[in-house]
Amino acid sequence: MDIYFDDSYDDKFEEHEKIKIWPFVGECYHSAEPKIMVLGESPHWDKDGSLQETSRNNLMDYIESIREDGSAPRWAHATGFRNTAAMITGKGFKESDEKWYDMAFYNFYQFIIGVNSKDKSKITPERIIFSKKAFFDVIKILSPDFIIAWGVSKLYNWLPQEGRIFLNKEKKLYKYEAFPNTVIWHINHPSSSWQRFDLEDWQEKYKDIVQMFLN
Repeated sequence: MDIYFDDSYDDKFEEHEKIKIWPFVGECYHSAEPKIMVLGESPHWDKDGSLQETSRNNLMDYIESIREDGSAPRWAHATGFRNTAAMITGKGFKESDEKWYDMAFYNFYQFIIGVNSKDKSKITPERIIFSKKAFFDVIKILSPDFIIAWGVSKLYNWLPQEGRIFLNKEKKLYKYEAFPNTVIWHINHPSSSWQRFDLEDWQEKYKDIVQMFLN
């Protein structure tokens, strides 16, 4: 499956020095309703080439590696991208990858924070502050209606705490005063081995959120 990114936002990303890892923006994101941005944590290993392109290359590599039977053996975190798309479409696990045509993907940390998913050794207070500012810059540029954040613990606490307006605190659903048109929702990490992600359960939760807060 070939899915291309929209580079029309690149000039704006380049204007913001804190955005070091440019988002993947699906080629149909600009016309999507609602506009959905998925938020990960960070790359966890060294990559060849520009750090700027890491998120794009990761996602494109995942999509391009999918076999006809729906498996993606070359991509360790393929389940995260695939579970998220399937949660949104309500279709099967292997029937939803095309959803990435009209979604964006962005990592919170603008640095590689460790050599694997358990290694957070390169996180510093200064880097957290830096990445918070970059996160708000990306919201200004992409104007997502809905952000789906991967993680209900660490990422929930790393994101800016100030100015949160809770729509449902138990569901970790909120907006920021500065961005009243963007709803943020935290879910269990969809590729985590320790955070259970029941796809059917999260599909129902997603439908409820959309009906209550995005219609």
